[in-house]
Amino acid sequence: MASVPSLASTLQQQLADALTAALPDAGAADPLLRRSDRADFQANGILALAKKLKGNPRELAAQVTEALPAGGLIKDIEVS
Repeated sequence: MASVPSLASTLQQQLADALTAALPDAGAADPLLRRSDRADFQANGILALAKKLKGNPRELAAQVTEALPAGGLIKDIEVS
């Protein structure tokens, strides 16, 4: 029987793919996906990447969110 990936692992992979697509200079970055008290999930990996890439974290996060697949697993996303 085939195993079904968890919601968290599927979301982790989508975020990792979006990071690679939006920020190719970042390499294979970990989005640091975690459960959150204020949302279903949050990804904190952009903070470390912003320092590494010498970029604005909000601008880089916006680029990554634009690279996420539309109409899929994520209903609403917010950069804060």
